[in-house]
Amino acid sequence: MRSLHVMRADFTLKREIADFGSLRIKRSFRGVGEFELHLPVKYAELIERDDIIFPPEAPHKAMMVEGIRIAMDDMTVTGCTAKGIVKRRICVPGASSEGSYGYDRIIASAETVLKHYASANCTEPESAARKISCLAIEPDEGRGRKDVPWSARFENLADVLENICIFADCGYAVTPDFVQKKMMFRYNAGRDLVNGKNRVTFSASFGNVSGATYTEDAKNHANAAYIGGAGQDENRAILGVGDA
Repeated sequence: MRSLHVMRADFTLKREIADFGSLRIKRSFRGVGEFELHLPVKYAELIERDDIIFPPEAPHKAMMVEGIRIAMDDMTVTGCTAKGIVKRRICVPGASSEGSYGYDRIIASAETVLKHYASANCTEPESAARKISCLAIEPDEGRGRKDVPWSARFENLADVLENICIFADCGYAVTPDFVQKKMMFRYNAGRDLVNGKNRVTFSASFGNVSGATYTEDAKNHANAAYIGGAGQDENRAILGVGDA
């Protein structure tokens, strides 16, 4: 990573930065990541809140500026990955929620469910004031786990999307589309990095870990469970699971 590009949310390129001090990016497959960038103080008038920063060779690592700290000889820029734009919306039930106890409910594929909430609260909300004009959603292909049931009501959109991804074993991303000049909301199916030719191995001999520790802890181990059903006291149904 030799340089960084800085642009406004409307995709107007502001400048290329080649002499930044350090950059730490924490990415998240299902949640929203964060970053911390250290720069010379001469860039104090260049970078503003809501600017998009990205490596030109890896635009999928785009970051959104949320905080700026300026000292005498150093400037620290912090924020989230581009996915963080969804943190700015709450899942507000629309008029169609009247028959579902005030919840925005849906049962569909994982991809469709994710894009439903992104659309209803970011790109096509009932209130035009809630629309995020710089965000677009890629076409829905109905991928991922089928018949995912979900409901949302006044929860942060980022939390809702992350919980859907955990349940359906998938992810999502927001990346720049320089043709449409939009930040594109995308579905991520993920990759198998355990088996096959794409396998990733962590080893000190490969230089990708500095050390390893093995721990075995059985304090929370259980090999049987008792589940209580309907009824009260001696009339309650109890099911035991486990033979040991």
